Amino acid sequence: MKTSRAFTLIELLVVIAIIALLMSILMPALKRAREQARAVACQGNLRQWALIFKMWTDDHDGYFSETDNHNWPEFLRSYYENPELRVCPSAKRIATEFRPNGSDWGSSRVAWGKVTNANRGWKDDYGSYGLNGWATKPPPGSTNWQGHSADMFWPSPDVRHASDIPVFLDSSWMESQPRQTDTPPSYPDPGQIVRSQHGEMSEYCIDRHQQGINATFADWSLRKVWLKGLWQLRWHRDYDVTAPPPIWPPWMQSFPEP
Repeated sequence: MKTSRAFTLIELLVVIAIIALLMSILMPALKRAREQARAVACQGNLRQWALIFKMWTDDHDGYFSETDNHNWPEFLRSYYENPELRVCPSAKRIATEFRPNGSDWGSSRVAWGKVTNANRGWKDDYGSYGLNGWATKPPPGSTNWQGHSADMFWPSPDVRHASDIPVFLDSSWMESQPRQTDTPPSYPDPGQIVRSQHGEMSEYCIDRHQQGINATFADWSLRKVWLKGLWQLRWHRDYDVTAPPPIWPPWMQSFPEP
């Protein structure tokens, strides 16, 4: 008669150790693959938004909207059906759902949410993309618009350097107007809106897609923008793309140069 031989405790521990070692090697690779898949899905969303904005300008004599850019989910509503198109797959959690005071709105992984404001046409919208607030058409004859010189705005995508003029991007808020003097946030994903400290560029300077974000441009192209490259885009007409970059905080110093 044959006698069955069981595994010894040492053999089982060796097998468990090998499995743990393999998992430690594979998990980072799986995480990177998952993030890359989300980034590709985000780019798919933004390709559709580029088409939406092109259709809007084609339907409005080639101009961007004259309305409050915070209201883009509403004035574009007839051009899209699924509200999830406003959400990057890497930023699914809506800030106001789990933190009503909105203290997490600065996080790269959190979608913005807002309460209804009937006076401005807002509904209970949410999303994790933002519109460049300088891409708007000032009212005819105006010299000042939204507290700035009307000459600073991009009223139409039909301009020179359109491939460097951001229109719609990964963002922690629905609309922002970056300026030359804006600085990067001191910490990644600060967990709060930091525009009062660093300027409105901080709402795009979020590490959502492996040291960068996705963006569409006025020529309706799409590409990934490294975070350090945000300061070299033509945000408004007076923006100096040749100016020296800001001092990078420690969390950004090893990031790729644009």
